[in-house]
Amino acid sequence: MSAINRKSGRRYSSWIGALGVLILLGLWSAQASGNVMRYEKGKEKDKTRYKLTEVLPNAQARVHRVGLLNLCVSNWGFFGSGQGHPLYDLSESKGGCFNPNPDKEVKAPSAEYPAGSGIEYLFWGGLWIGALVEDYPYVSVGCDGWRWIHEFWPDGGSDESIGAIVERTSRPNNPCYTPDAVSEQDIIAVYTDTSADIPLSPEQRDPFDNRKHFPLGLQIKQQSYSWSYEYAEDFVLIDLFVKNIGVKKIRNMYMGLYVDADCGHVSEDPYGLFGAQDDICGFKHLVSSPKEDCADTVNLAWIADNDGHGFAGETIFTPKSPIGVTGVRVVRSPKALSYSFNWWISNQGGYPKDWSPWKRANQDKWARENCYEPGKNNFPDDVLGTPGGDCSKYFVMSNGEFDYDQMFSCIWPEQYADEGWLEASPECADLANGYDTRYLLSFGPFDQMAPGESLVITVAYVAGADFHVDPANWTKNKTPETVYANFNFSDFETNAQWAAKVYDNPDSEDPDKACGDGIPDFKGPPPPPSPDLNFETEKGKIRIKWNGKATEKTRDSFNNRLDFEGYRIYMSRSGQVEDYALLGSYDRRDFKIYKLNRYKQERPWEWEATSVVLDSLKSWLDKKGVHPVGDDPTVWTKNNPFLIKGLVQPLYIRLSDSVDVQNGYAVAFDSIKLESYDSLYFEAQEWNLGFEPILAYPQYRDSVDRGWVTDTSDRYWDYQYRIDVFPAEPVYFAVTAFDAGDPQTGLAPLEGSRLINNTLVRPIDDWEKVEQEGAKVEVYPNPYRIDGGYAASEYEVGGNYGKRIRFINVPPRCNIRIYTLDGDLVQTLYHDKQEGASEATYAEWDLISRNTQAVVSGIYLFSVENIDTGEEQVGKFVIIK
Repeated sequence: MSAINRKSGRRYSSWIGALGVLILLGLWSAQASGNVMRYEKGKEKDKTRYKLTEVLPNAQARVHRVGLLNLCVSNWGFFGSGQGHPLYDLSESKGGCFNPNPDKEVKAPSAEYPAGSGIEYLFWGGLWIGALVEDYPYVSVGCDGWRWIHEFWPDGGSDESIGAIVERTSRPNNPCYTPDAVSEQDIIAVYTDTSADIPLSPEQRDPFDNRKHFPLGLQIKQQSYSWSYEYAEDFVLIDLFVKNIGVKKIRNMYMGLYVDADCGHVSEDPYGLFGAQDDICGFKHLVSSPKEDCADTVNLAWIADNDGHGFAGETIFTPKSPIGVTGVRVVRSPKALSYSFNWWISNQGGYPKDWSPWKRANQDKWARENCYEPGKNNFPDDVLGTPGGDCSKYFVMSNGEFDYDQMFSCIWPEQYADEGWLEASPECADLANGYDTRYLLSFGPFDQMAPGESLVITVAYVAGADFHVDPANWTKNKTPETVYANFNFSDFETNAQWAAKVYDNPDSEDPDKACGDGIPDFKGPPPPPSPDLNFETEKGKIRIKWNGKATEKTRDSFNNRLDFEGYRIYMSRSGQVEDYALLGSYDRRDFKIYKLNRYKQERPWEWEATSVVLDSLKSWLDKKGVHPVGDDPTVWTKNNPFLIKGLVQPLYIRLSDSVDVQNGYAVAFDSIKLESYDSLYFEAQEWNLGFEPILAYPQYRDSVDRGWVTDTSDRYWDYQYRIDVFPAEPVYFAVTAFDAGDPQTGLAPLEGSRLINNTLVRPIDDWEKVEQEGAKVEVYPNPYRIDGGYAASEYEVGGNYGKRIRFINVPPRCNIRIYTLDGDLVQTLYHDKQEGASEATYAEWDLISRNTQAVVSGIYLFSVENIDTGEEQVGKFVIIK
């Protein structure tokens, strides 16, 4: 790649709550450095300030955090947070149902995938809506991507609830629970384009239109939904309810989703050779392996890092490598729509790097429709890429063009000359292997919207794992075709298909509704709800406790079955979803049934039933087979099947644990038809370990099971798990619940996310016990060894600078001073916690002195002064480097 292209859009300062203050102080120009702002032909842009009104919009941001895709959305037509940009880095607003610190504005991930990884796949994106008003094109944008223009805003007022984002959840144990919730995290925002002054927008007008923003008179109600379930954790569904609240008809309306990705890890320099500078994009019409049904079509606009490497010199993929892919698809529209997919490079240097693919017919059409310089076939500023001004934007949205994938920039126009593409850019080689790419997925037209009329569109923002599978793909393969062939779209396509299924559930029993009935469902088969956790801790010991009644007695909302199978217990030192280690899995003792289909040529074994206990198997089959089932059904395998002996009439085994809610009787959800000489085999459902090792009251449970005692206290459902860990080491724990799967849909067992109840626990004594027993302050590890392998064992995950020493048994309010043997003060730690807090008796030091230098080897002294009593403890520890 040749010259470094500094990020070219007009991007602005940190968090939303400061916008009004910045305007009042007139700091926009001071915050915008020349190498980031774009100037019009060398002349500084007029910095017209917004004329303040009495009420500013209540601009907010909220993050979808329940799944593997952490996506930031706002109530101003904008998504993403501008993660990592020095002049633009949104924080999540205070409050929220899943905000890790609701009392503060927390730095917002943009489109982090997987959650907790620090790998981002979005700088910013926005909604574009264009239409004709009295035959002239106007476009309202959530963000322009080039200039600092934002044209959608919420209401505002003295009441903080006016215009605010509303959040709700279907999780019963969450304070934001409401029966009306669609998903585990609903984020609802309402905004309009009706202010001509575009409040809080750093620029008030596009220089090419040379006028203030022209409102179309639109109100948008944006409802976005996310889930933690395995099949739905990689996408967010977004409903966009668009209403004409103006006084004029708008015609030929198009909508578009603009995306500027900047794929990379948050620690990567986004303006170096990587980060923003090496993205590639494209469009997928069909899945890679068509199945000749409705699931074939995905219509996915996608964008990814070009090679999965984020840092110079990488030869393998690391935990910081952006090897995934993200994209957008439409899953609902009010009518059959035309789609356009256009990508371009925005560049301060203009043409030939500010460029996009064009068809000659479209360029000729633009010359006829050019609102700025009639007859000229380039966009304003003589570029072929960035669409400056409303007229250019509307043309891109409505052009009906599907640009070829970026990596084919040098070869496609020549290889497919019959498609009528313009010749390649002179800089095509630099653009084809990745650059600061943006794309727009557009759809329409919506013929006419009279005042008061509305429509709804549903889109999915989708992520996929392992798009890059070969770190040497670009070096081993010398042509775009061979490089492309080594991209792995399978997970991405599967997630996009699931997005459509969750939006509109397919009906396997009705061929006419195999792809859904057109009525949105917004649901899928959920795993059992995860239990609420409690913890008891002492020095080096942790006990995890939970009650499983709600988990085990909740019916699957998809099929109304009690399908709970078991619990899994996990531990992590970092809290990142991929870092959890399985400590134990405990489940019912039950079995799956497979039957040989004798009526298909290939004679496949088909999964017929799940979660069948041994007593049921025996009662159904012991007198129907050539041999008894026995006490271990797994002896009957594919190679040694259980054979049904001669039957005069077919035998139907009815499987039912479902209840008709209205009538109160059992409903058969499945059945197995058996005939003479049918073959069956059985597999254990999961590990078949039972629950005895984790029961809190095993004797009581046994008494209830035997009918000796009636359970009236819920103790029957109490569980606990004990574990010894390194003293003072904070550790994350999670307990998930999983189901038995569903043979009807072929869905594998579903397990809840480890992020639902993951909790950071410190294996230390609480302050009451420390005080009662007079426990002394201790230091871990002591001695601290630089070659101790703490990072490899993840003991130091999350520490500042990667190093740390921990103090336990400290008073909740104390000053910890660290000295050399000579008495020189090295560092002071100020510890101020509530007595009941989990970290009340715990503090840590990152081995950095008060002069911000790494400390050297030696013996160090410490003193711990109790602020409330004045008592002092002293001790020492050793650092060996």
